Amino acid sequence: MIGNATTRTADFVILGAGVMGASIAFHLARRKAGSVAVLDKDHVGSGGSSRSSALVRMHYSFAPEVQLALVSLKMFQHWREVVGEAGARWEGHAGATRFYMELLGAIPDIHFDLQQIVIGPQGVCEEATVTGTQQGKWLSHPPTGTKVDFRVVIYFPWDQRLKKFTGERVFLWS
Repeated sequence: MIGNATTRTADFVILGAGVMGASIAFHLARRKAGSVAVLDKDHVGSGGSSRSSALVRMHYSFAPEVQLALVSLKMFQHWREVVGEAGARWEGHAGATRFYMELLGAIPDIHFDLQQIVIGPQGVCEEATVTGTQQGKWLSHPPTGTKVDFRVVIYFPWDQRLKKFTGERVFLWS
């Protein structure tokens, strides 16, 4: 979690961080309805939502599902306008250096606890739990002085022709 973990009140408390809970939280926040807390026994999308085909497909015969799929299609077609730009990007060696300097500057007592590593012909993929104390601004999160606990997946693509790693992709979730 990034943010103030000591807050005990919210205008809206949502149980479950699956597709329904996340959607409700998103729409409440978008409408500026008040403070929103989403509680889940595991992590975002870990329950039944992780096994759903969602409404990405468009071939339904039940009228309410057809209508919902059409509304979903419009949302997907205008994703950036509805949700905003996804994540930050750091390009090249200079970008990777900046990413890690910003991260280590914001969370000086950072600890990476490697959970999994997969090595294959396409590259290396690592998953880790990251903990520490957020002392400085990082991404869009202002310094809080509180403990942070989030997961990170880092993918290092391997170029067979060049026989070297060609970059690094970092995915974060709290």
